[in-house]
Amino acid sequence: MTKHLAKTLTLALSTLLFVACKPATVAEPESAPSKPVAATKSVNIGASNYMTIPGHWNIKPSIMPKGFVSYTIKDNNLHMVISGYAAERSSFNHDKSRKDLKNVTLLYRAGAANKEQKYLTLDDNHKAGGYTHYTCRTAKKCYQVFPLSHWQSVIASDFYVGGMKYTITAGVDDLNGTHAKQILNAIKSIESK
Repeated sequence: MTKHLAKTLTLALSTLLFVACKPATVAEPESAPSKPVAATKSVNIGASNYMTIPGHWNIKPSIMPKGFVSYTIKDNNLHMVISGYAAERSSFNHDKSRKDLKNVTLLYRAGAANKEQKYLTLDDNHKAGGYTHYTCRTAKKCYQVFPLSHWQSVIASDFYVGGMKYTITAGVDDLNGTHAKQILNAIKSIESK
């Protein structure tokens, strides 16, 4: 074997060894697409009644006796309490609903900028009832009434749907803001399925 041939073979073997020993490139795993949060979700609020709420809201049930329900939705922007009980449709009427709503909102109305008692209807094919809302007369959060302490405004509703009578109270800062609109949309979305 000649010296030239030996150098050529050595160079060829070195190249083969270099290529063979080179670490394989690891393919980057494709990042799994993040699961988007649903824009809305439908939640059961007793009997066969459902409410459509924003996907990021968490609804927490409370332990209640048979025939009664209680749920809470709370985050940094709102606090909503849903309570209800089994009732006959014949036991519900708008006059009594107005009185019940007036009693529920008495302390809220006392500190309100506008004390006018508005009863806005919620009547549709599924429910009968109404709601009202108040805002503090000062820039401070004046509603020191449990469970809606420290909110600028309150939305309260009283209505009948699908064999249940509900009272919903919600605290929110801006009555014209996004969160107040979400609360009203959630209340208006309630239906029996």
